[in-house]
Amino acid sequence: KKQTYKCKTVKTTNWDSKEFLQRSRESWAEKVNQELEKKSLPQRVDHRSFKEQGIEKIPTQHIGVSANAMEKRGIESQRGNENREIKKANGQIQTIEILEKQTQKEIAFIREDISWNRHHEEIAKIEEQIPKAAGNEKVLLSVQAGLLKLYDKAKLIEPTKTSEGRTIEIDGRKVPYFEYHKNKLVGDISFAQDKVKGYLDMLAQQRQEAPQEQGGFAARREVFKQQEAPQEKPKIDTAYVERMAQQLATVRNEFVRETVNSHERTRYQPNPIYARQANEIESVAKTVAEQSRTIEAFKAERDKLGMFKGKEKKEIQGKIDNFERLRRSNLDKLKALGVSNLSKADEAAKEKRTLAAQEQEKAQAARRNEGAGSRAEEAKQVFLEAAKRIPADQRQAVLERMEQYNSHEAGGMEVFKAEIEARRVLDSALKEQTQDREHEKTKVKGRGRTD
Repeated sequence: KKQTYKCKTVKTTNWDSKEFLQRSRESWAEKVNQELEKKSLPQRVDHRSFKEQGIEKIPTQHIGVSANAMEKRGIESQRGNENREIKKANGQIQTIEILEKQTQKEIAFIREDISWNRHHEEIAKIEEQIPKAAGNEKVLLSVQAGLLKLYDKAKLIEPTKTSEGRTIEIDGRKVPYFEYHKNKLVGDISFAQDKVKGYLDMLAQQRQEAPQEQGGFAARREVFKQQEAPQEKPKIDTAYVERMAQQLATVRNEFVRETVNSHERTRYQPNPIYARQANEIESVAKTVAEQSRTIEAFKAERDKLGMFKGKEKKEIQGKIDNFERLRRSNLDKLKALGVSNLSKADEAAKEKRTLAAQEQEKAQAARRNEGAGSRAEEAKQVFLEAAKRIPADQRQAVLERMEQYNSHEAGGMEVFKAEIEARRVLDSALKEQTQDREHEKTKVKGRGRTD
């Protein structure tokens, strides 16, 4: 009987193991990098695969000796063609990665814009509510306390990493992004605080004057008339009263108008975020639409290929995947801009344009309002001089008739406040004029006794 033998392999080394190969590659990479460092060369090698490094890149294939020789002679080889296709695909992947990183950076910018917008819009809403609370001291004090807290918080805001190096264009010049928005926020809060203080001062002034009024403005005018005119009833020149009332009302209304303007903004920095976001929404929405059409065109081209066109199908599918990645990035950007549905992009852009236009209107109104304080003072002097020139026996009739020619301009509490100021300065001026006349009469009498 023939005897059979069984063989058993006994490993004395681990040279054929994956672990040994990994350690060898790692040791080789370490030695190469040491030599590169000694020679002060920037290049470095990594023994890990692209996948292990987290790099989304297709590795090229080993071309081989014979194929390499063909390539050197200018003859294309199959491996060489495949590697060229791989390099081309890697170039596209790299471009897409750069675009994706840029999109993520822009999304971070958008989120920071939205954060600043919330601050600016909060102050704008408070500013709109202040005139409505003008006659309510309790509400005004509450608003004042809230604005003080917002002011303290605004002063403590620090720049973020995202805002580093960012600039914003204002009136044709670039300014630091963070500095612009912080200064705008602090300035808007300060303006709102001044407005609240103005209304509180007006209420305090009304409380001080209330006990002295005793019948109101007309009654005080009657006192001035009695002090200046003889006791007998003066003869009223109706035509003169009508003419002078119209003239006095004209200069008075001018004073009221300029006084109202002097209480409003003379400087306003428009928020440029809205216009930029409108442009971004329109641009990104257009890009997404184009990318969608391109994807559909590639899909149609792929579906037309036969079952034996695997390589061509794979190439087209790679292009589709690349465009899909880009489209997803742009859709994320639209979501950050507040557009969750592509069909709503036009509506969202229009809304941003409206907000941008409102910002420009505020800036233009502020520019028109420059110098309102000095114009109000000039109008005040003209008003008082016109009133003083009216004879004492006709003044009461003129002042009463003047009230019929009030401008009745829109403005709510601001106009009311300005009208109170007009009455106060007029009363004060007429009272001062009367006192001067009485003082002059006393001096004349005194000289008569001396003579």
